[in-house]
Amino acid sequence: MSLKNQKMAFMIFSLFSITTLLWVSYTQWIPIQLEDYNMILVYLFLMVLINSLPLKIGGIFISFTFAVSIAVFLDYGLVVEVWLTQVAFLVTLLISPEKRTIPRILLSNMMFIWISILSGFSFFLFGGEIQFSVSELWIQLTPIFIYSASYFLVNHFILYLIRRFISLNRVPMFTEDMIWDAATLLLTLPLGVLMYMVKATYGQNGMIFVVFPILIVSHLFKIYSELRHSHQQLQALNKISASFTSELNLDKAVSSLQMAIRELFSFDYSYIFLTNGIKLNPISIEHSDGTRIEESRYQDFSIKVGEGLTGRVANNREGEIVGSHAEFFTLEVEPDYIQNNRSLLSVPMVWNQQTIGVITLGSAREYHFSKKDLTIAKILASQAAVAIQNARKYKKTEEKSKLDELTGLYNYRAFDQLLQDKLQESKMKEEKLSLLIIDLDHFKQVNDRYGHLAGNEVLKIIANLLKEYTRKEDIIARYGGEEFTVIAPNTDHEEAKVIAERIRYAIQHHPIKLTNSIDRQAEIIIQVTASIGIASYPDMASSVNDLIRHADRAMYFGSKQAGRNRVSVYETG
Repeated sequence: MSLKNQKMAFMIFSLFSITTLLWVSYTQWIPIQLEDYNMILVYLFLMVLINSLPLKIGGIFISFTFAVSIAVFLDYGLVVEVWLTQVAFLVTLLISPEKRTIPRILLSNMMFIWISILSGFSFFLFGGEIQFSVSELWIQLTPIFIYSASYFLVNHFILYLIRRFISLNRVPMFTEDMIWDAATLLLTLPLGVLMYMVKATYGQNGMIFVVFPILIVSHLFKIYSELRHSHQQLQALNKISASFTSELNLDKAVSSLQMAIRELFSFDYSYIFLTNGIKLNPISIEHSDGTRIEESRYQDFSIKVGEGLTGRVANNREGEIVGSHAEFFTLEVEPDYIQNNRSLLSVPMVWNQQTIGVITLGSAREYHFSKKDLTIAKILASQAAVAIQNARKYKKTEEKSKLDELTGLYNYRAFDQLLQDKLQESKMKEEKLSLLIIDLDHFKQVNDRYGHLAGNEVLKIIANLLKEYTRKEDIIARYGGEEFTVIAPNTDHEEAKVIAERIRYAIQHHPIKLTNSIDRQAEIIIQVTASIGIASYPDMASSVNDLIRHADRAMYFGSKQAGRNRVSVYETG
């Protein structure tokens, strides 16, 4: 359903609901005595108080309001109950810290109208009568149960329609919150009937004996719910702290962080950004069920520090909440797949007074995140900062151990592992793989004539030339001494020969300026050449050892012994 059609459906639903309410109010009104208004105000106060103490179990909110609603209905009829419900809801919004948009408030009011009307008519349809005596209770039990069942079914049917046709979310008809709602209704139904019976028998003063237990039970349940939720959050924080302390792999640390986020918060999407200079790059985006968004959707995306919510949080090093749909769409630099959210929570990961990343949570609900969520998120972010920083340092150390200190290329140990990995990958994908072995001609003469410092400078320059004249996917390593290797994935020997010729030509025609380190003579210019051997999988080799041996053989016999400064491909047979 398009946005325009949604608005039209909402307007029609609202007008029809208000018209129905006015018609019911006119046809079903029962005169009320002056002294009853005091009792109605007591009911209103009780409704507002109970509405202000909802119980949250996981992501589900439950309330004891139904006990008051059915007591009002049995005492004063449908019209008073429906209007009292409307007023109590609006008063609760005024005193509640939770903010809601006007459309959401109107939609909730329309829901309450239809729940009250359809439940009331179901009650009367099955012979129910209001203001009955204690002796008539057994006769009214069936209509009361029908009223309760209608209240439950209409409520969840309307919720299903809203989720299915307005929010466009594919949701099941039966959900977990229905179980909790049904349990709450079964608990509050006897309380509501008892409230009416006590009032009918003992008057307004007798209500105290019922009202106070309801308020006490509601408040105790709320305290229990909050303590239980806080305990779960602390357990999750302790768990993630232990996980981060022991985890030095960056990918696993990020996965552990996402797992902790799922345990601690209710959300639709979670985003983890890491700083890269003046930019923030997303490294992990997950749905609330743990489904990961493909990296290809965000690998080219970045946010500048200081721009948008995430960038602002990174710059200010202070967490923020964006509560409404309207506020959110002012953040134009956020990526498209985040703009489906209507509220956001964002906290920085700070290490040594520097922002190293940002955690951003998004929800399709307005004003979904609370100040308590922000506090917990800040604690989590501080722990995550330590873990991620440690993992990044470890990764840098590990990467450094794979590099040749002189040239910055991969060393022999790293080359050996990479070649094995790439050959295995080529076998799985059924692709070609070529190996180039490059040996600098007469390099010993450079060391003997100009010194090893000059020789080292030559090796650095050659390494830079190899980086410049190979492809992005090629892997370059220093094989040892004056020898280099290039692993060329998905490349046959003809394509590898083109790469090799480009390298050979570049080396031959690149003048190298040196300072004679032996006698400290003035700057000199030398020319260096290279002999290159090529072998390819699977045409010329089936294993790593064969690939290296055949490429080395092609370099030595095909190029070196044939006059040097040339490219040779291994010849089978």
